[in-house]
Amino acid sequence: MGEIPLHRIDAFRVEIPRTYNPAMRTEALLFADEKMVEVIRHDESPKQAANVATMPGIVGKAMAMPDIHQGYGFPIGGVAAFDLDEGVISPGGIGYDVNCLSGDSRILTAHGYRLPIAEFAPARLRTPLASLNPSHRTTATDIAAFMRFRADRAYRVRTTTGVEITATADHPFLTPKGMVPLREVGSLPVSIYPFRGVDYEEPAEKTLVTEADVARLLPASSRLQVIPQLRRRGLLPLTTRNPKFPYLLKLLGIVLGDGSAHLPPYVPQLSVYGKPEDLEDVSKDIARLVDEAYESLPQREDGWQVSVRSDSAAYEQEILDHWNERGWTFAFNLLQGW
Repeated sequence: MGEIPLHRIDAFRVEIPRTYNPAMRTEALLFADEKMVEVIRHDESPKQAANVATMPGIVGKAMAMPDIHQGYGFPIGGVAAFDLDEGVISPGGIGYDVNCLSGDSRILTAHGYRLPIAEFAPARLRTPLASLNPSHRTTATDIAAFMRFRADRAYRVRTTTGVEITATADHPFLTPKGMVPLREVGSLPVSIYPFRGVDYEEPAEKTLVTEADVARLLPASSRLQVIPQLRRRGLLPLTTRNPKFPYLLKLLGIVLGDGSAHLPPYVPQLSVYGKPEDLEDVSKDIARLVDEAYESLPQREDGWQVSVRSDSAAYEQEILDHWNERGWTFAFNLLQGW
């Protein structure tokens, strides 16, 4: 059948036509930009997406999401719907392997510290982890599930640089040939993330901000509004062990390094400068800080806008479509409402 044809539909979608394989019952739709397409051409994931389109009873198109990479049956990121009467149930569609690491494997969190996976107690499962897409960038991802079990067999990888990791046979490792199950890695080079982080140490318990501290800074007319909101969001009292404290530190560091702050008697405002994708991460951290859903608004002629809103407060962030020496400008305006 030769090279798989990937017909560009728009900037973020390509399609594999039914003419690629006579057995295909529908098209395969992949959500990928040009940079991603260049990566996935080097593994079997497009062919796997086309194979899904051959399955009996498929409804609509076989699809693959932006996290597409080679799997065992479906590509990872593959999605398909099947007719209840004429369709099939395939364990390859959701995965039938359990890819596990040994309990002493150190996992890098989005906050920069690392922790053995066995020490991820229930209280720590809300900590976002560092997630790497090799063709793009490192992002933060939440933990979806946490399981423990005893494996019958495990393998140990030892690199020439001295890095060791123990995992089950099915655990995929990134190699020059794409994601390869550990049992098949052999002497292939494996990718190692260069930043290992720092070992986690429980901070000493210390109260940093109390309700009395906030009350001293506010006029009487604002205390009845602001303090209950901070309390409801888990920000008062603020201690060194508060799970939201790292987000405050990150925001403070960004403002001091690549931004500015306007405080009373002026209108309160924080401005941050950076690339759009980095500023999106900042806005997501603010959403975690105030316990509000992150919402991305449509493109505008002068740029685009992202908002985190509640019934009592609104943070507006705007990226103006203009480039200067420092990059894109992103302003967080603390609006009236508290």
